[in-house]
Amino acid sequence: MARGQVAHQRYWEEGVAATADRRCFVATFVFGPDASETQVLRAYRDAVLLRQCWGRALVAAYYRVAPMGCRIMARSPGIVIGVRCVLRIVVAWCAKAMGDRGLP
Repeated sequence: MARGQVAHQRYWEEGVAATADRRCFVATFVFGPDASETQVLRAYRDAVLLRQCWGRALVAAYYRVAPMGCRIMARSPGIVIGVRCVLRIVVAWCAKAMGDRGLP
């Protein structure tokens, strides 16, 4: 049991270290790197997603596919408008779910 807890802690720390560069590809592309929406999504990632095994897997998958999504959006401004609308809903949900924790 102790070995499992140590392995879990190491996995969690590696997940946090992997996201320490504060990447948030899609939100940065759509809103900008310092936008409040981008900061809310980063805070949610750090405070909620990275604390769960499934959340770390989701973040890792996101980091694999998001750069390609940004390349697609760069070629189609219409997609950016749609993504921005959807992300605003996601940001509102994340902010509500977090309350005052870690928000800018």
